Amino acid sequence: MIEGELFEITAEIGCPVNCKKYCPQEVIVGNYKGATTLTLENFKLLIEKIPKRNPINFSGVCEPFTNPRTVDMISYTHNAGHPIIVFSTLVGLTPVGADVISRVPFQEFVLHLPDANKNAHIPLTRDYFITLKIILSNVNNISFMNMREPFISNNAEKIARGEPCIVHKGRVICFRHEIPNLNMMPNGDVYFCCICRGLTGKVGSLYENTYQELVSKMKPISKCLQIDKNSICHKCGYAVPYWRYQLRKIKRCLYG
Repeated sequence: MIEGELFEITAEIGCPVNCKKYCPQEVIVGNYKGATTLTLENFKLLIEKIPKRNPINFSGVCEPFTNPRTVDMISYTHNAGHPIIVFSTLVGLTPVGADVISRVPFQEFVLHLPDANKNAHIPLTRDYFITLKIILSNVNNISFMNMREPFISNNAEKIARGEPCIVHKGRVICFRHEIPNLNMMPNGDVYFCCICRGLTGKVGSLYENTYQELVSKMKPISKCLQIDKNSICHKCGYAVPYWRYQLRKIKRCLYG
């Protein structure tokens, strides 16, 4: 889990990897409105609003390389001076594209690998293995994950589908409430975090708001999400009781 201020990009709506057990793509696609693909031209306009200190995270609710211009977005973001994080299965990334982005010094590159249970539908083609080899040979700061057991869900799929899940009692919180981890959809709409899946917790639009305005608008939304027992945060696997979170902070300050 990355704990730091960043801005997350969902570059496309409709993920072909379709990790249906853990990712409610049918709900996301069914409820989404607006442009389903983030164009390079619009990305360039929007990224100028994000402070240079903020890492740009290409991830969100869809495999980033499903959008064929994500390679160009990554190159543009690097040249603009932002740190870059990627979460990817490599689906949609060609060997040529892999060669281009392998020259980028990523802050982190989280590689989502195929799993034995085939929760992630990653075509194991010749091009996939060539692309994988290029990434593994040339990209630094790689970490790995997959969805084999004992993978633990954060409950995003249950929340979106209205399925029963454990509901935390009392006030809850996670680091996203103190450190902005905003997620932008291809239509420019910005949500509290990627767990919201573009279904709830809308903060504003990067077309209509500055980044600073979005952070300011986030604060009252954060308070409501922490306290409202019916909020997405009370069902999220990342949430912890407010008192426990604050106690950890005090201990870190006292003991490092």
